[in-house]
Amino acid sequence: MKERAVAVIIAGLLILLGSGTTNAQDSEAYPFTPVEAFICKYNDRQDRDDLNNAVKRFNDWMAANERNGYIAWILTPHSYTAEQDFDFIWLGASPDYRAAGAGKQNWIENAGAIQAAFNEVASCNAHINAASLQVRGSGGASPPNPVITISNCSVADGRAMSDVVAGAAAWGAEQTSRGWPGSTYMWFPVFGGNPGNADFTMVGGFENHAVLGEYLHQWFASETWDETRMRFGGLMSCDVARVYDATLIHDSMGE
Repeated sequence: MKERAVAVIIAGLLILLGSGTTNAQDSEAYPFTPVEAFICKYNDRQDRDDLNNAVKRFNDWMAANERNGYIAWILTPHSYTAEQDFDFIWLGASPDYRAAGAGKQNWIENAGAIQAAFNEVASCNAHINAASLQVRGSGGASPPNPVITISNCSVADGRAMSDVVAGAAAWGAEQTSRGWPGSTYMWFPVFGGNPGNADFTMVGGFENHAVLGEYLHQWFASETWDETRMRFGGLMSCDVARVYDATLIHDSMGE
């Protein structure tokens, strides 16, 4: 399973989406959101203020030059271990891969000065791209300071990715029916490698820490944690989630 080509995985997921398995997606819609993540550390004598200055230049350039739709956040570690040896993650997303490619080409050809400004602030030792599939969503505009949880996951031996997607979608629908807050996404590695050799990444999004706390309260109070263990124990395994405080820095996705 770990060696299966991304194209094969996506083909199977498209079949699931077309059959209506995933509640959060319209089968007529483009099912995957391209996401990119830069893993970065501040250069000597640089800090968040310097990054904010570079972001302002970025937004000014985007306002004048970008026409393909893009949304971006800065993620800073909140709950983590020493293995997370970086200062921030730049997380960006485009409406689809056609828009992502056109936007990237425009950036490479015309935004050299803005890229140089970022290079002065931080060094990024990883740049990964993934296809994001929403399996549960709260709807509405992105909050300005969401909380993001990230776990790397693997499919159990003898099981297929389609089993995992179907199970995650069904579980997401149940959580939505219970009125639980938050959103859930599955990220499938496309370019740049897959962290920890995982098959996919499970991502949770919450409006703020109070909302995440409410979700966890319901999770443990209802003993859902045990139900989840029984449901997914022979289907997939995930490492302990890291938590990140996010700041929305750009949003032209809906323009």
